[in-house]
Amino acid sequence: MYIHLALIQGLTTEESVRLYKRLAGKISLKGEVLVVSQRTRSQLKNLEDAKEKAMALIAKSIASSKMRIPTSASANATHRRIQSKKLRSEIKKGRSAKNWD
Repeated sequence: MYIHLALIQGLTTEESVRLYKRLAGKISLKGEVLVVSQRTRSQLKNLEDAKEKAMALIAKSIASSKMRIPTSASANATHRRIQSKKLRSEIKKGRSAKNWD
């Protein structure tokens, strides 16, 4: 089932831009998206399933994503990381600091 994205009504310009960006890899040169369903042996049931999949795909594509809140490492985690780096450094120093005299 082909869905021509330009013919979808009721979308704001922001939503249509978001739709085209998120479905960029699935859009054909004609501006259509192919939605296929082979869940059952019935052609009508597969067509209904493809319609549901298309609606879900469009709804998911136009939904705005939450802004990610950047987190930072705790002081204890930073301290443990530095300590493990120092330990590895000492191990490596011990390998090469041999006095052969």
